[in-house]
Amino acid sequence: MSKNDLDNELALTGKAAKRFLGLLFNAYRDYKAARLLFNSGLLREACSMANQALEKQMKAYIEVNGGKETQKHNTVALFNTMKHMKLKPVNKLNRDFFTVLTKVYDTRYYESLPSKFRYTILKNKFLAELDHSYLTLRPLMGIKSENFGNGMSEYDRDVEIKEPVLFENNHILNNISKPEFLRQKEFFEEFILWGSSPLTVYGTLPYSRDNAKFIYSGIKITSSTQFKITDWDNEELK
Repeated sequence: MSKNDLDNELALTGKAAKRFLGLLFNAYRDYKAARLLFNSGLLREACSMANQALEKQMKAYIEVNGGKETQKHNTVALFNTMKHMKLKPVNKLNRDFFTVLTKVYDTRYYESLPSKFRYTILKNKFLAELDHSYLTLRPLMGIKSENFGNGMSEYDRDVEIKEPVLFENNHILNNISKPEFLRQKEFFEEFILWGSSPLTVYGTLPYSRDNAKFIYSGIKITSSTQFKITDWDNEELK
């Protein structure tokens, strides 16, 4: 089991080995589930599952590099831990993306959310960033074990057979540039907790920009009883 890269091996046994294996195995399963949800248009559920997938992948990488993160389901905290540890992959990841994933995950329980709590999800843009984040972290850790037969992981098998759940709208594995992928019709979902009432707006855009922006505010509160929807074309495409 590797540390930093596949040329540096770290031997793990007992509970430590079981934990590492469990994190990687379940991270990939959660990643596939998130992709399936994104491609089914269930954007809030997709982001919640994406948060869990990347949480496990990041925890595995932090722990094999000697770190520890006790917060649960908070990928922003994990990003900050990686940055504090000066782990190089953090430079390829987007903090705002993790901020939104964590916020979406927090909406499991409305009673703990502050008034005007909000997030926005753009289907294609967030799916592309999920693929980028997972496929940035995954190659950094490998497993060598006599119990794994030919050593082919579930991911390797899925790549070999071109598993549809993994390949559908995956611009990286399909060798499509990110700007080209994002030029297709975009779907968005915006949520705001207005007082004690949840408000969700759904819509479409002609495309998404290939930039680092993941935090949007399309719903504008104009008074205690009124709101308006801004021109999303200008908000995202400017």
